[in-house]
Amino acid sequence: MNVKRVLAWIVMALMLLTSFALPGPLSGLREAEALSPDHLEAAVPATVQEAGPAKDHATEGQCGSNLRWQFDPDSGELAITGSGPMYNYSSNQENPWTVNGFSHQILSVTLSKGITVIGAKAFLGCDSLTAVVLPRTVNAIGDEAFAHCTDLRSIHLPLNVTRIDADAFLNCSSLTDVHYQGRAADRVKISIYRDNECLLNANWHYTEDSPVALAIKVQPRNIQVNEGKLATFKVKTAGATLIRWQYLLPGETDIDANWHDTGVSGSYYSVMGSTLCDGYRYRARVSNGGSSLLYSAPATLTVQQIPLAIKRQPQSVKACEGKTVALNVKTVGATRFQWYQITADHQESPIEGATSATLSLQVSRDADGCSYYCVAANDRGDEACSQKALLRVRIKISQQPRSVALYEDEFARFTVDATGYTGVQWEYQNAGSSVWTPVSKGVRETCTIAAKISRSGMHFRCKLYNNTSVHYSAKVRMTVKPAPITGPYRALLIGENEYPSSPLYGCVNDMNAMAGMLKGLDNAFSVKTLPNSSKREILKAISTTFKGATDSSVSLFYYSGHGRSSASRPLTHGALIAIDENDITFPELAEALSKVNGRVIVILDSCYSGNSIDKAAGSKDADKMLKAYNQAVIDAFSGYKLVSSQGAAAKSGELAQSKFIVITASSKTETSLDYYFDGSHYRQGCFTAALIQGMGCTYPKGVYSGATPADQNGDKQITLTELYTYARDTALSWSNGLTPPHPQHVQCYGIDSEVLFRRK
Repeated sequence: MNVKRVLAWIVMALMLLTSFALPGPLSGLREAEALSPDHLEAAVPATVQEAGPAKDHATEGQCGSNLRWQFDPDSGELAITGSGPMYNYSSNQENPWTVNGFSHQILSVTLSKGITVIGAKAFLGCDSLTAVVLPRTVNAIGDEAFAHCTDLRSIHLPLNVTRIDADAFLNCSSLTDVHYQGRAADRVKISIYRDNECLLNANWHYTEDSPVALAIKVQPRNIQVNEGKLATFKVKTAGATLIRWQYLLPGETDIDANWHDTGVSGSYYSVMGSTLCDGYRYRARVSNGGSSLLYSAPATLTVQQIPLAIKRQPQSVKACEGKTVALNVKTVGATRFQWYQITADHQESPIEGATSATLSLQVSRDADGCSYYCVAANDRGDEACSQKALLRVRIKISQQPRSVALYEDEFARFTVDATGYTGVQWEYQNAGSSVWTPVSKGVRETCTIAAKISRSGMHFRCKLYNNTSVHYSAKVRMTVKPAPITGPYRALLIGENEYPSSPLYGCVNDMNAMAGMLKGLDNAFSVKTLPNSSKREILKAISTTFKGATDSSVSLFYYSGHGRSSASRPLTHGALIAIDENDITFPELAEALSKVNGRVIVILDSCYSGNSIDKAAGSKDADKMLKAYNQAVIDAFSGYKLVSSQGAAAKSGELAQSKFIVITASSKTETSLDYYFDGSHYRQGCFTAALIQGMGCTYPKGVYSGATPADQNGDKQITLTELYTYARDTALSWSNGLTPPHPQHVQCYGIDSEVLFRRK
């Protein structure tokens, strides 16, 4: 064997293993598919494909966009109704009758008129199926559609069938009869792909026709194409029942032994032009099922080599976040493409799956400043690199901040909502100044500023930026007025969310709901809210809010936030934790509140808050505990003396004094829960949510709903007993209803008959 012949065989083997469309048995399938746009069936959508095996073994469902299936286990009949193509199935997404365990029970298949395509693997492994009649509307049969149907003996093919894909009848060892609704001469219109010998070797029965002498009327012609273009060889015959295409390697002698089968049958054969195929010859082997056999004249494929070049470069784009943009490259002579990304910090990598001339990108803020380029290549190994295209993401503001007017010691909140940015910095401008200064810690979408008289007239704006641009929000103004805190009923409400190390999410909601509830009472409270505040700000607010209170005044202090256990602070017996993560110990809180004249109501929604009155869960029966409060001497804590500023040793139960009414979210050893309780759309503390509900109010604004569940006797006066009992039972029910249960026991201290609130 000469050297050229050896090299030719090596080239042929390599060609069959590559991903290019070559003339070997594997390539014919890919090429013919590319030429048949009418045969592009939809893949099985995830929402339709039954994922199984299902527990209830569904006997009906969807098997095409407009097709339904139904299986009768008693008769073994599978019925498919509707119109259009079936879904293509795969090893990852099996057909539904296989998923539901029916494939071996199917004895017959009924297909309604209107079905156009039998999908890939549609009846794979239905080994009890003996006969199939395809309706006349079917025009194609997909890969492995009837593979391993080992009992299939006959099939009726309509005249419309023009395509039978590879392995469609693989291992159909019992198939003996094919009833074709066309004439023998019509059979050549069917393109039958590889590994369908069981079908080809069966006895074909045709409609009656006059015998036609076997002849080749039109010979295939030589074709010259540019590389990357499709070449199609055609033959026109008379009397033929089977046409198989063959190819001959360049340099091979034109004898039958040297011709190779492409695995493709039909009146045409297509191959993608490649320089590796240059000089190949193709012919058709024509037969009529009998002894007659003809070969067409060989036709030569000439592939014109085109120098690789990039004719149009990808262009830089600017788009909003969430949009889809396309980068395109136009080339000559390229058969392969690969796109690459270069990030803003110069990290370069190929983009998985980006192997066409067009790159589609879903714009995200992280992609701002990234560059993209394409490497095009041809079959010879030549490469050409495109220019880089820059992606810039637009910053778009959908919600501007608004000017505010508020009282001193309240907190202004400026919020911006936008897309396309990667960084935020709030800035302020003093009244009469043109200089903008960054706000310390103002690096979130919401900026919280304490209202001070000295800050009245300040302007604020938000600077949004990404890798390529900067965008400013509208300029807004803060106006501050002295806070009027007057009247016999005053409340200071604290809600702490924004802890640096362990943020919470419902405490400010709790504070706002409490504020709305208190303002709507008959004994309406003058309310001051103090969200996300430091220890110094909280202690200062106690002295300023309750300043001027008399012996007939009622002052309410409410806190929702983190708490610390006595185990972690044994000398202080627990504490509240301010937003700056400094502790307000219960001795410090008692000392500050004891300076307030009149009655003081203390409501604490924090972990371990029972330490403030030294109450542990189950330490006393609730009823006995409340009766004990009616005694002249409440308990051992009634004579408690305040911890002096000189630092005397602290005692437990700092708020258990006759001047206080105290309700705590939990015992001294329990944590306090924060969740979406009672179907709410807002995060809320378990205890506060129960208290708000008992008062007949709702989140987020504490609006009165018209009924007061805690008012057991309906006199519109809510006593400590009534409020405690309702909050205790409701919070315990909710907390025990979680998975796993997380019991939370509300505690209280005070005279049980004392009226806390009055409803209008």
